[in-house]
Amino acid sequence: MAESSQKKELFLGEKSLHRKFKLSNRMLLSKHLLILGQTGAGKSTSAKQIISQLQEMNQINMVFDPTGEYGRDLDNRISYCLAQNAYIDLSSQSAEELLGVLGLNWNSQLTEKLQAAITSLRIQEQRRVQPMQPLIKVNYSMKEYQEAVNGLLVRNQHYAMQLLPEQLVQEFIRPFNDERADYRLLGQTIDHKAVSHYWPQIQELAQLLQSKRLNQIFGFNDTENQQTRYDLSFILKTFEGRPSRHRSLVIDLSELQPFPAIQQRVISFLMEQLLQNRLKSDATLPVAIFLDEIHRYLPTNQAINENGLFHILREGRKVNLNLVVSTQSMQDLPLSLRGQFGSLLIHRYQATDDLADLPLSKRLLAHLPKLSVGQAVLLTQLGKHHLLKIQQPI
Repeated sequence: MAESSQKKELFLGEKSLHRKFKLSNRMLLSKHLLILGQTGAGKSTSAKQIISQLQEMNQINMVFDPTGEYGRDLDNRISYCLAQNAYIDLSSQSAEELLGVLGLNWNSQLTEKLQAAITSLRIQEQRRVQPMQPLIKVNYSMKEYQEAVNGLLVRNQHYAMQLLPEQLVQEFIRPFNDERADYRLLGQTIDHKAVSHYWPQIQELAQLLQSKRLNQIFGFNDTENQQTRYDLSFILKTFEGRPSRHRSLVIDLSELQPFPAIQQRVISFLMEQLLQNRLKSDATLPVAIFLDEIHRYLPTNQAINENGLFHILREGRKVNLNLVVSTQSMQDLPLSLRGQFGSLLIHRYQATDDLADLPLSKRLLAHLPKLSVGQAVLLTQLGKHHLLKIQQPI
């Protein structure tokens, strides 16, 4: 089934003399597609035309929409909007992963304390303590605590995330430093000096967890969210494994625009989820993944090889995950990403020196700054190029 889908052809637009131009899905997308061009040159139109063709072919396609544009004007879509009918469940993530999504850079000691706090709150959740409150660890038997940890259920990872800052304080327990010390207990007093040292980081986490908008996006406090909402990880896993019924999945991430660093990390997180889901499953249907202006969502203070977009570009093609991204300039991309695209669609482009290494003639390079809106040069995996007038999606 995956193979037959790959053999179908996409109608992109017209060549000279109004000749219709079609290209196989495999040739255009199987090694990822980069759409280049300055603002207003027609990059979004090209992406939407490809999406409309994929819908006709009934190929799975999903759009990560950081601005909400596609949720407004793309036909035949299934839309999930963060903070409205969708959220990202972080409760099953490790402390390191949670800090990564929230953009917090903590040292190893504080990260270990956060992981301990997560475990403590999961114990409280399993005990169904009401009202939910932190686990008081002062004078808590080490044996009883270990029994509680061993009794945690793997399938139930939920906990009261809004209590993490309070629980973190409890993790800084220590025995008395004199003859009263009882080493059968987790601790007998709070190390207030250590808490004071890390207080700025703990307060930064508290502020994020108290944000009403972030609570709607991540569901830190479920009691405040009455509307039925769906976990995005579940949505992605469900949609990428079955035929799309001629529709596109649109993930509207526009509610994260006030938090650009978190938006960047959320996109990385979701890309990683897609890749891991596919690696763990036996699904083989090709999936086209769209993201406009990729340069806005690449890490500035994180190694690129730790980013989910990088992992999709490197590993996705092996499992039929095909990325279609746009950017204004080749210079916007790290060197390690520029060679990951098998096909390029180049709209009006001024800095043609950036493209000198591509198999394009000097004459064609000189013509790129003169392209009209909607015109583009397609460079395929085979090194062939085609000058096109991209079809406006119907």
